[in-house]
Amino acid sequence: MKLLINLVLLLLITQKINSQTLIAQAKPMGGKLWGYIDITGNLVIPAKYATCYEFTEDGFAAIYEAKQYHFINKKGEKIITELSGFKLIDGFGINLKGYNNGLAPVKIGTSWGYMDVQGKESIKPSYDKVSEFNGGYAVASRGEKKFVLDLKGNEIPVTDTKVFALKHFSEGLAPFDGQDKKNGFIDISGKVVIEPDFMSVGYFVNDLAWAKTTELTVGYINKKGEWVIKPQFTAAKDFDAQSGMARVKIAETWAYIDKTERF
Repeated sequence: MKLLINLVLLLLITQKINSQTLIAQAKPMGGKLWGYIDITGNLVIPAKYATCYEFTEDGFAAIYEAKQYHFINKKGEKIITELSGFKLIDGFGINLKGYNNGLAPVKIGTSWGYMDVQGKESIKPSYDKVSEFNGGYAVASRGEKKFVLDLKGNEIPVTDTKVFALKHFSEGLAPFDGQDKKNGFIDISGKVVIEPDFMSVGYFVNDLAWAKTTELTVGYINKKGEWVIKPQFTAAKDFDAQSGMARVKIAETWAYIDKTERF
């Protein structure tokens, strides 16, 4: 029987149930614990978690109980892991990073590595920072050295001195912060393919990424760094892969556009 579900702040932030898993966190009205609902509103995993996170496309979600993280599958079954006491990349308690491309970034002690969906160590924890995998590649750093990683843990050095800090890959390109805090992109070989000419940038989705000029206007560039939608907005968000739409801000008003700039 369906339960009355209070779709709380987390769903308002994500603005959608994950389009691949079709399962989202929810708290029954009047309850204190979280479970998961499907797209019809049925509670498919009982509300028994004080803290839980969204399912990724790999079909696993992180939960936090007894002062440590665990993973569950879509049946609510906990994955037995050979690693214990690990930490996950936590984006202010909202955008926590779990499994993607079959690997989850985990911190053991003071070092980061990766765990596979069987709960086994896949890439040895030896990095100061790592990203989640996307499209088969991730970024990592150890001291002053920066790397592109493949799913087997092979390291591709990023040696360009323009690259100061890296973000995760999307569609084969990863944003980076330059020494002067301007942003560009590297490819999976670790080479700079879009120069750091922008004040800030988003991630490539459907071949476009937003970028902010030194005049603080925002538009969308292609993978050559060319403007496809000219800078004219005060703010913008990444395109949504499913709908093909992106949110943009003109003055104080938000609207949606497609790749042809149609509102």
